[in-house]
Amino acid sequence: MSSLRQRRKNSKKKQQAAEILDIGHQTLTEHVSVRSITVIALALIAGITHGLHLYNMFENERFFSHLSPLERELSFRTEMGLYYSYYKTIVSSNSFSSGIKLLLYDNRTEYPDTINTFRRFNLLPEVLLSEMYRVFQQLGGGNWQECFQINRGYGQPPVNSCTGLGEPSYFYLLAIFALNGLMMAVFFLLCYYISDSVLGAAFGTLQFFYNHSEATRVQWTPPLRESFAIPFLVLQLLVLSYVLRCRRPTISLAVGLSICTLCFMLPWQFAQFALLTQVLAIFVVYLLRLISFNKFQFIILSFIASFILNVILQFGNTLLLR
Repeated sequence: MSSLRQRRKNSKKKQQAAEILDIGHQTLTEHVSVRSITVIALALIAGITHGLHLYNMFENERFFSHLSPLERELSFRTEMGLYYSYYKTIVSSNSFSSGIKLLLYDNRTEYPDTINTFRRFNLLPEVLLSEMYRVFQQLGGGNWQECFQINRGYGQPPVNSCTGLGEPSYFYLLAIFALNGLMMAVFFLLCYYISDSVLGAAFGTLQFFYNHSEATRVQWTPPLRESFAIPFLVLQLLVLSYVLRCRRPTISLAVGLSICTLCFMLPWQFAQFALLTQVLAIFVVYLLRLISFNKFQFIILSFIASFILNVILQFGNTLLLR
């Protein structure tokens, strides 16, 4: 009888312990879900705020909405105008394929020579944005614009101007600002992952805004190559940080790291130099025995795969092979 009572007491204790564990697990799950939602919401707020901030600074500096179409194109100085001209070439062509053909056999950039501009410049962003704009127009994007007449005064004739996504230059710029808005959201997540604290993520994001003029120049020079590349660099750093912490990186992580690195390299001609600093830093971490040789090899092979794909997709870009 005593042994039977003891068994019953033990079973009750086990049942009570299981109930306590279930309650604790449920509470922990609710806490994690609330924290995750909070982090994602704050990241989105930071991204939207940054995108609007970039647009407002650009508009206040250029008065872009009050310029004629020709003046807007002239406001893209130096190589910015060159990159925008390739976007305009595809947008104004009869078809997307004919626009690509004009860039494959370009006899205007280095006249009288005919060159393949994809081998000379990083033009994938312009190709993607031009195709997106053409598809957007086919879906009724022309209605997403507001046209008006601007009275210049001072004896100047009035000009007609349009704003909104239906305008090619606005579509181009707003896409860049939206991409860099997403960059800030990913930057918030990167700060959160490294610090494991919402306060740390907020502090890192505020520091970016405080040092904004030193951190980016996309608000002044949107068409430059780093405007497309830096957002993918931040994403690549997030994936790389996860790989460094992960005990056993999987094939899916290798693919993800390679894709992020490739997306960083494709738009920017100087991306390989930034990646060189990463390789050197990771090599030092390996020498200090902070990561294993397998993980070091894992990261380096991912970078090599990205570099090879980058050379192929850019038709053997001369800057990459020299």
